[in-house]
Amino acid sequence: MNEQLRLFDDYQDNGTQLKPRPKNEPVKKAKNTQAVSSTFGWFFQVIAAIALSLEYRTELEKVKVEGKTEDIELYLRYGKKPIYVQAKSTSKKPEDAPKKDVKGHCRNAMNTLVNTSNIVEGKYSRLIYISNFLNPLNLDKRIADARWNPKATELLEMSFDNLPKQGQDFLRECEDSAKKALREKKYLSTDNYFDWEKLIIATLPMARESILEEKQSFRKTSRLLLATIEEILEKATGSTSFKTNIFDTLVAQYFENSTKTSATITYKEIMWTFISQIILHAKDDYIESSVDIALQEDVRIYSNNFINDLSLNIDVINKVIYLWEKYKRDHKDKVSNEKLYYDYLEENWTEFKESFSLENEKIQKCCIQDLINKILIKSMTIKELREEFEK
Repeated sequence: MNEQLRLFDDYQDNGTQLKPRPKNEPVKKAKNTQAVSSTFGWFFQVIAAIALSLEYRTELEKVKVEGKTEDIELYLRYGKKPIYVQAKSTSKKPEDAPKKDVKGHCRNAMNTLVNTSNIVEGKYSRLIYISNFLNPLNLDKRIADARWNPKATELLEMSFDNLPKQGQDFLRECEDSAKKALREKKYLSTDNYFDWEKLIIATLPMARESILEEKQSFRKTSRLLLATIEEILEKATGSTSFKTNIFDTLVAQYFENSTKTSATITYKEIMWTFISQIILHAKDDYIESSVDIALQEDVRIYSNNFINDLSLNIDVINKVIYLWEKYKRDHKDKVSNEKLYYDYLEENWTEFKESFSLENEKIQKCCIQDLINKILIKSMTIKELREEFEK
């Protein structure tokens, strides 16, 4: 009986059941002729997707920018239901955003989140509204100062239940307006699938710089993401010198993902972005000490290409470390440690020929041996980094 009555208020007079609003077509790359606000909104969505991927990295299985139902969709491991994210931004100075803009963006976000809850029929673990508004709930200044005071390099998130009552009332008002708008357009507007306990409001501080297309300017406006990358590197490696390399790679990867209909980015690919930089920045003492000087430059170039190649995955790293540990056990106390290491490089490099093909076998051998050397040098650091994603 309850099932029959559940959507009663969303039937038309002729008895036809209303359906959720179809999701809009995926956002394409903004052209130079488009408004600055649209361009900035696209940039903000990508940065928000990366920031949330890293925030939920220990649960994340894969992420989609411009998903089937939402701006950002986080699919989780361990049988957990997905997280659906609606991203809204202002290209004005966030601290100067007028209240009507804050309310309008929130109402539109609630419209989409209610709609998504109906499309997926409640099969989600969280719904997130993320924006760059410093006061996304139009809280009174006194309340905002005490309860919602985002910092430039921190993602501020709060569940609906933990919000001040004024913020909860504001969201309920926006939800009522959102349902009304859906109803007026003849779309399903019930909120039976909308779970307030699973709603999260987030602020990602990000103000538009003058030329977003320039790397330095874009990095400057994305300080929070850089700080998040730096924090992960600090925990795992103690070095943050190559954080901008990781930032640039992730941004390019997520921008590309936003233009593809079904492609996703896995947490292993995100993790690999970090690991590849760790390996790239390992000492290349093997090349300097063991490779003919005439070949060194070519070996460096091809070796770096091997590392950047996504076919160099976690399985390759696992295999390098496994074979080394086995080789040590099998040859324990037979030769000096230094000779043992170089014997291992000499005898095991062929195990990776199929993964990293090259016509010139001499250069191929040197490249693979250099790669093995760098992986083993950074094996403990790689282990620490993996634990950041696979706790």
